[in-house]
Amino acid sequence: MYTMLKLTLTLFGMILVSACQQTPAHDTSAPDAHTSKNALDWSGVYTGTLPCASCPGIKTRIVIHSDGQYSQDSHYLETPGVITETGQIKWDDQGRNITLISESNDDPSHYWVVENALVQLDQQHQKITGDLADHYRLEKVRMQLNNQTWQLMEIANKAVTDKLTDRVNISFDAEGKVSGQAPCNRYFAGWEQNGRQLSIEKIGATKMACPFLQQEQAFFTQLDKVDNFEIKQTILLLKQGDEVLLSFKAGFDTETSKN
Repeated sequence: MYTMLKLTLTLFGMILVSACQQTPAHDTSAPDAHTSKNALDWSGVYTGTLPCASCPGIKTRIVIHSDGQYSQDSHYLETPGVITETGQIKWDDQGRNITLISESNDDPSHYWVVENALVQLDQQHQKITGDLADHYRLEKVRMQLNNQTWQLMEIANKAVTDKLTDRVNISFDAEGKVSGQAPCNRYFAGWEQNGRQLSIEKIGATKMACPFLQQEQAFFTQLDKVDNFEIKQTILLLKQGDEVLLSFKAGFDTETSKN
């Protein structure tokens, strides 16, 4: 009798152990957070020339801000004009790809976000294949003070008219010369940089008269006071201490070249 009871208890224990082993354990592991959205520094400026079925290429610049807003400039090579759109990026559920959503564009584009680049995808969110596959890529760039034309946006935190935005600019070259178009005249000066410290000296200009001489004088007055600068993606701030004197936006080069 004792032997039968012991055998019964042993068998019952084995059944319980087997049942516990077959019951799937609750997965308490944390979801993988290593995604493009969470692991990469994805905000920034991306440039390149994308393939085009009816032209030599589409020169493209996409600026993505940390709040998810974006702007895009596109120039079809050998065709005049620049197409500009703004909107919001939308991440997919895997935090890997983004879609550029704009009210002005009913045909949104999709990109795979990788380290320091955006790779364009097709409308099914798949990587594009074929001979030109490697060209569907925009590289992340860091905007530099020199070798770039900057278009005026604001004087002393006051927005200028569209006419002046299109006209007034500044460029810094590697030889220490600064030049550009003021509201009325061409101007030139010397410049020196030490880190973020910046000095612009001996401003000279042509002597043409025009309706914007008052704005031109204000522009030169501010330019003469600059002692440092800051670049925020495509925005250049010329400053005196913490005070912003002049604001510029990086121009978009429409040279008919794929470079």
